[in-house]
Amino acid sequence: MKQGYLFVETSSSHPGLVRVRTAFESPLLSADRNADTTICYVARFNDLDAARLHAFSGLRHHMIDVDSGLFRVSATEVIAVIESIALSHARVYLDPDMSLQARDQLDRRIEMLRRRKRRVDRVWQTVGWIAASWLAFWALAGI
Repeated sequence: MKQGYLFVETSSSHPGLVRVRTAFESPLLSADRNADTTICYVARFNDLDAARLHAFSGLRHHMIDVDSGLFRVSATEVIAVIESIALSHARVYLDPDMSLQARDQLDRRIEMLRRRKRRVDRVWQTVGWIAASWLAFWALAGI
């Protein structure tokens, strides 16, 4: 497990596209960034590879280029997907220029994604309990 940062960039030269990148040191302190790009969000994860995998999985329908982490989706949606990942993480930075309406929309979307994941988990736990009960019944029945 490698600790690191998962961050979201937008570019004024590519409207409607968002890039998800990783770094082992804070991207906010990096001096080698392009002036055309803007960092909208940074989160620190204890398992960076797993976080990237979960983020890309949650955004798979919007993917343009997996190698460069490029997606055709709003930055708000990308941030919501990353925030809803069920891994230990901490929000380091959220663009202060984000409007209150966008922040409210972000909070609602994060909560919706978390509820959806909990619901899917409950369904699979129920399936597991039913299967285990069925096997226990047939084992006790002697067949």
